[in-house]
Order: sequence, then C-alpha cells, then structure tokens
Amino acid sequence: MDADRLAFVARLLGVVLFAAGIGGAVLGAYAPVQGEIGSCGGSILQVTETEGSAESADPLDFAALSSAEQRAFEAARRSTSEQALIEGPAADAPAFEAGTVVVYEGERYYAAIATRQECVSVSALAVALSVGAVALGAVVFVAPGLWRRFR
Repeated sequence: MDADRLAFVARLLGVVLFAAGIGGAVLGAYAPVQGEIGSCGGSILQVTETEGSAESADPLDFAALSSAEQRAFEAARRSTSEQALIEGPAADAPAFEAGTVVVYEGERYYAAIATRQECVSVSALAVALSVGAVALGAVVFVAPGLWRRFR
C-alpha cells in the first residue's frame, strides 16, 4: 500500500473511532449531573376535562392529593398542552399511572401520567471505552499528517 492510501485509511479509521465513541462519552458526562439539573426523576401529568359524567370506581378529591400533585394538576389544567411536571413526591402515583378521575371544584377531570422521565444510567466501563475511542480516534486521525510533517 502506498503512503497516500495508508494515510486515507488511517484518517478514515480515526473518524470512525471518534464518531463511535462520542455518543457514549457525551452520555457518560451527562448521566451524573442529570438529576441535579432536573431533567429526570419526575412524571408528566396530563389533565383533560371529562365529557358528561365520566364514571370512575374511585374518583380522587383534589384536596386529598399531595401538594406536588395539586400544583401539577392546576398547572396542567391551565396549560394549553394540558400537561405539567409533578415536582416532588407523588403519593397517588399508582392511581395516576392507571388514569383516574379527580374532582376539582365540583368538576370532574381525567388525570393520568403521560410520560415518566427516567434517569439514564451508564456503566463506568462504557464511559471509559467511549472516551478512549474518542481519544484514540483523534490521535489516529492526526497521526498521518504529523508523520509527514516531522519525517
């Protein structure tokens, strides 16, 4: 193989290693801080008005909800998207996961967890391998140019 082809293959390999490692490296840096910046650990509550008289085996009274659930319920009720984040402990989470009717000021609303924001966990080995692939890819990409320059 001549020097130009070898340089091309080395640079291509460097780019592939770099690209393969960057996702894991970014995720590995994000995973430890995601809880501190508030991007996980909560649930999105969706609240819609029930049409007519929706029946529920056990409708919940608004006053019986936890303060975090009350804040999320009121925010979702006022929101155009009909959704809000439950920030804090949700005592009635199982009821909301299945969907339930909540009585608020005499009106009946259907409330359910629309989305759970789970925290991402990343293995330390995967992070180390990803960072290593990024570093090795950068070195392999730059090596042919440095070899020609200092040869």
